[in-house]
Amino acid sequence: MGIIGVLNNSRDRVMTPQEAVLELTEIGLKQPQIVSALDTKGVKTTQETISRIGTGVIKRPSFEVGAALVQLAKEQSVAPA
Repeated sequence: MGIIGVLNNSRDRVMTPQEAVLELTEIGLKQPQIVSALDTKGVKTTQETISRIGTGVIKRPSFEVGAALVQLAKEQSVAPA
């Protein structure tokens, strides 16, 4: 597990950026939507980078992108459906 991760209280463990991307896509977000959501938080990235993180090609994304992905997944997992 990399150094990037945020404690996810519902699972009581650290979530990796790859797990965050997979969780976000499982709840129905498309990669361009993830990019847009990060952009609204002031974090710039591309759909290609999100894809590579999700497939594990990029194992160590920048701290900024990785932390924002994990935070977004955490926010989405507690958002009402």
